[in-house]
Amino acid sequence: RYPLPHFHDLTATLKGITVFSKIDLVKAYNQIPMAKNDIPKTAIVTPFGLYEFLRMPFGLRNAAQTFQRFIDDAFRGLDYVHAYVDDCLIASPDEETHMKHLDIAFKRLQQYGITINIQKCQIGTTSSDFLGHTIDVAAILEYPEPTTIKQLPSFQR
Repeated sequence: RYPLPHFHDLTATLKGITVFSKIDLVKAYNQIPMAKNDIPKTAIVTPFGLYEFLRMPFGLRNAAQTFQRFIDDAFRGLDYVHAYVDDCLIASPDEETHMKHLDIAFKRLQQYGITINIQKCQIGTTSSDFLGHTIDVAAILEYPEPTTIKQLPSFQR
């Protein structure tokens, strides 16, 4: 099984970040074509006939991991893009760099045929809710760096 990223991995990379954009993907799982030999495994029988999924449906056992691998491949090498299934956060040190990061990320999404939900996107903010946490530039800048080993675990939370 492919591992899903952990929120702490993201927070470890936020030092010096001042601009965020949150990108939401439309029907993320449905953007993944089913492997030909797996299509019959998704068959359902209804009074109207036999139906098979040509795209990955929600609810399959490893759907989240399969999509995570796909989105990680799409953003491979872009260390400023943090993706957790269908939620993507682009984090940059300044607005000019952020515009370049957005351009590259959107081109990568287009290259992989991934559709975004523009109504749910937040572009160029200093604060963003991501994975149930509020990421805020002011809070990051004001958070004291640990000076002892005992303080380190609270800094990592």
